[in-house]
Amino acid sequence: MELYAACSPLTRSFLRKISSVKGGVGAKCTEQRLDESGVDGVSLWTAQAEKAADDLSAFCQPSGEQMDAVQMVCKSAGPRLVLIINPQWRETLDS
Repeated sequence: MELYAACSPLTRSFLRKISSVKGGVGAKCTEQRLDESGVDGVSLWTAQAEKAADDLSAFCQPSGEQMDAVQMVCKSAGPRLVLIINPQWRETLDS
């Protein structure tokens, strides 16, 4: 939960910054917790822009258990941006 406490506000800041770069004034951001237990620290942030075409989504700290939700959101987003933010994931395996 300590990592989530740092990662969640950062995710919100990313969405607000990206939405303002796209010409808006910063989208309205809302968070939906995805972890049933409430202790894993997994959420989906959505940013509603002035135009629906500019809406954004970001998963904060998803694990393999949320991949169905990630795929569903990506499919419904179409060409809109969906981010996955998890500082624990690595591109390569540590040796």
